Amino acid sequence: MSTHTDTTDNQESEIPELRQETLQDYNNDSTTIPLPDINMAMHPGQVCFSDDVSDETMFNERYIESRVHEGMNAFVLYLAAMMHNVMFVSILSALIYTITTDRLDFILIIGFLIGYAISFFGPYFAFKIASLTPVRFNRQAQVIHYPLSKDEVLTIPWRQAKPYMRLGRVASGSHNLMLIFPDPRNPGDPNNPNIIETASAFDSSDYTVASGIYERLEFIRRYMEKGLDAIEPCQELIDENMVHKPTGYEKPMKFKDHPFLAPIFFIFRMFFYILGTGPLVDLWIKKQVRNFKWPEEVERLCAEGADLSSIDTTPVNAQTERFYEFHGISDLIYVDKNGRRIG
Repeated sequence: MSTHTDTTDNQESEIPELRQETLQDYNNDSTTIPLPDINMAMHPGQVCFSDDVSDETMFNERYIESRVHEGMNAFVLYLAAMMHNVMFVSILSALIYTITTDRLDFILIIGFLIGYAISFFGPYFAFKIASLTPVRFNRQAQVIHYPLSKDEVLTIPWRQAKPYMRLGRVASGSHNLMLIFPDPRNPGDPNNPNIIETASAFDSSDYTVASGIYERLEFIRRYMEKGLDAIEPCQELIDENMVHKPTGYEKPMKFKDHPFLAPIFFIFRMFFYILGTGPLVDLWIKKQVRNFKWPEEVERLCAEGADLSSIDTTPVNAQTERFYEFHGISDLIYVDKNGRRIG
């Protein structure tokens, strides 16, 4: 089942301008690495989740929801606001100086206006295009709800997912877990279908190391197959007080781990936060998130007791005799249930 949910009245709306790739293009891309299929589980001996999944609005037996983009966008928006604020204060100071020294003329006024326009429109567009929408993994319907924009949501069968890792230095980090699906709006050639790419991180730490990509893939895969109990944090990390709520905000550096760097990092971070009018940006982010509403069809599919008789809700069950272990991007091995290496 593939449904294209559009919250506008125009059900024939044009496809948004997205990066349209085919499966072959994706496989030929040197920055993408195919990951184990969703019917392949990580060996239980390697699995140890650290996410606090107690928030029932984000984690329950019907769906789990990633809101990582709230925090990931916050950094970019702080930076955009800081650029505006520094430029604005500089221009204002220069304007006051020219007025008090009686040096103001028409050319300077034009220059001030151009300078402020440059400092204003960059942050304006950053806030305009910031993506603060969640991604929802609907276990009871076995689909993913992925917003394309504020007005359009794709609902795609989980069983069609093909996991990949995307490498490259970007604002979010150097590793990204991507799930690709045949594009239901524009399928293309059956032998080389057009695809749509969905980001699937839940926490800022997902972007830092390759092992986090495999752990997050197993986190999602286990939930979609077995439910909430399968992604509870492991007791070892609970005992070490290392369990945390997943978020896109950068984790603060702990003083006990970095007694010299932590204070410097904290001062720099607060300076950056204040220059970027962080509290105001935070209020804006919270308002945008609060105002986001899933379409009625999505909420229907996620509701308790929903009528899903027209949907194949059979979970994708993992193999029980063959597993994988991660020892590095170029060192992925397959093992049996006892951990013995197999071909």
